[in-house]
Amino acid sequence: MSEKEDRYLWLENLEDSKVKKWFSKRNKASRELLKAMSAKLKPRIEHYYSLPYALMVRTSSKGHFVLMREKGKFKIKLITSDGVKNELVRSSDLGKDVVLQRIYASDEGERFAFSYSFGGSDEGILRLIETQSGEVVDELKGVLSDIVWLDKDRYFYGRFYQKEKTPDGVAPPAMRIFLRQDREDSMVFGKGIQTSHFIGLAKSTMGSKALLTVSYGWTKSDAYAGRLEDPQDWGLVYGKGDFMAWPVGYLDGKYLVASFDKAGLGRILAVNKNKKAREVVEEQPYPLQEAVIFRRQDCPQLSL
Repeated sequence: MSEKEDRYLWLENLEDSKVKKWFSKRNKASRELLKAMSAKLKPRIEHYYSLPYALMVRTSSKGHFVLMREKGKFKIKLITSDGVKNELVRSSDLGKDVVLQRIYASDEGERFAFSYSFGGSDEGILRLIETQSGEVVDELKGVLSDIVWLDKDRYFYGRFYQKEKTPDGVAPPAMRIFLRQDREDSMVFGKGIQTSHFIGLAKSTMGSKALLTVSYGWTKSDAYAGRLEDPQDWGLVYGKGDFMAWPVGYLDGKYLVASFDKAGLGRILAVNKNKKAREVVEEQPYPLQEAVIFRRQDCPQLSL
């Protein structure tokens, strides 16, 4: 279309007083038109927004730790096996415009951690709490994630560097994994991993292995793993290609890995200690979204 045919081309000059006047007039008309509808919808929206909504659940021997949004506020509740609900944390007690972001719980439930920020900022505070007493036993600041307990007093966590370099000198944005004990930190994983790579940390279902995903953007990631208590043992399990791969868990001496290295829909591989991979779940007609290992203690061993 030529300039002569485009009768609205003059509106592209946002500094023109005529353009500002045109926008102001139509903005006023739009508000008047939508005013009645907004007034009608507002009570309905407020009603649904106030309903209790579970954002995250962490399970422990003590019960389920649930992060909830309720009537515009965030709360953390412990729901025991007999259905008793104990309110542990309220965002309103922490300050104005506080958003509770994530929760973590130890296996026994003796301690839990939660992160929060003001106004939903990425940078915030992570607090470690004694469940029974409510005492704050540790506190960290920054952009933090993925608490994994070794025992009551030691845990791993991830730190995201968005402004400063990592301890090993890599420019932001970047992530590193630390061991926290006696209120002191030591970097245990991530050395040399380059800018714009992110690290996710979790623990295997049976608790013996650390599972790590090192990702670059939304199209590439590698699966790492190793003995939970020995970060020196954490190493590449599968990946290093132009595809996504992430660890599912550890079963019968093999790591299970979700890999998108074929048509991109996803399959499950069993990788042995020699890094030899064997397909155990082939690609399906629909994309693989999640995979978990579930096995009760009294079930027989599953052969891969």
